[in-house]
Amino acid sequence: MSANATPVLLIVIGDNFIPESQILWNGHALATTFMDSQHLQASISQQTFTQFGGSQGDNVQIAVNTPATRCPISGSSATLVLVIN
Repeated sequence: MSANATPVLLIVIGDNFIPESQILWNGHALATTFMDSQHLQASISQQTFTQFGGSQGDNVQIAVNTPATRCPISGSSATLVLVIN
């Protein structure tokens, strides 16, 4: 992704998300938008790659962290490997 590239929207689908749930990119929390209890989204830009890793041909680990404050099922989800093309 070049510095001038348009950011890409990453949508994570799952269950039991709450407004405090965060998408993790290589273990780092992204600015995450809560859509509903099954959908979260984050904008992936060149800054994401610079700060948290990833480039063409790399694998990136994607997970969701939900804090224990308001959710009976807290902690991090299983990790999904995303291949950057």
